[in-house]
Amino acid sequence: TWPEWLRDCSAILAYMFSTVGCVALVAMLAVADHRITRDARIVGRDVIVSVAPIVYVTGVKWLVKRPRPITSEGSGLLPGDPSFPSGHTAAAVIVATMLLLTMRNLAHKRFSDGRTDSVRLVVCRTIIGAVALVVVVACSRLLLGLHYPTDVVVSAVVCPLISYAVWCVWDLRDKERR
Repeated sequence: TWPEWLRDCSAILAYMFSTVGCVALVAMLAVADHRITRDARIVGRDVIVSVAPIVYVTGVKWLVKRPRPITSEGSGLLPGDPSFPSGHTAAAVIVATMLLLTMRNLAHKRFSDGRTDSVRLVVCRTIIGAVALVVVVACSRLLLGLHYPTDVVVSAVVCPLISYAVWCVWDLRDKERR
């Protein structure tokens, strides 16, 4: 028996990191990113790097078709899609990645005089906040009984790796062009 306020917070997170919520949050961050960089190509790269894991999540969901836990029935929040991997946790990773890339761009602009320690500090603090966001969303999915622990752990681990791999490929391609 969890406190009602905790369930309410989890339900709010469920709506914030639904497909519509994720798209809205990434769009807002993309607008902020564009205001910082004034470069549509950089913003496009950041969005692609951020949203790349959704291809994996969607494909694996419909390939594995793992049913939701029995505890999810009667919650009023039962989605119609399969349980594995967690789409809401993946959405949190997507938003966290876009936030990280936007803050990185802001730090590079603000500290363009070469203060790399300041840039690193901003990036490290953003990573801590991003990880906390993903953990909170993952825990909320478990609290609501909508996922098994493996559903959220796989999304929380694999999705950032996918984004990082896409970032590395993009970065390598940019270096080859120079």
